[in-house]
Amino acid sequence: MTQTRVRVGTSKTELAGKVGVSAAAIGQYEAGVDSPRPEVLEELARTLKVRPGFFSIGRPLARIDTVNAHFRSLSSARVSDRQKALARPIVAPRCG
Repeated sequence: MTQTRVRVGTSKTELAGKVGVSAAAIGQYEAGVDSPRPEVLEELARTLKVRPGFFSIGRPLARIDTVNAHFRSLSSARVSDRQKALARPIVAPRCG
């Protein structure tokens, strides 16, 4: 969930307000401490523009280490922009 939230550029507090739960609840969902109720899950999926199944257990998390990422200028790149770029899924090129 964290990866998707960062990709769309929203904070825990903003997401919580949109789906009607507390920011602490979003933190617990992201940490795997608690699971959202079905109606909250539907609202999370709608707000984050993913299918509800996206949040199912066993989904692989694509992570890019910041050491392996290149930004033209770290001093001019906002932290939020770097986080969005790192949250983008890696797509393998298609063989034709």
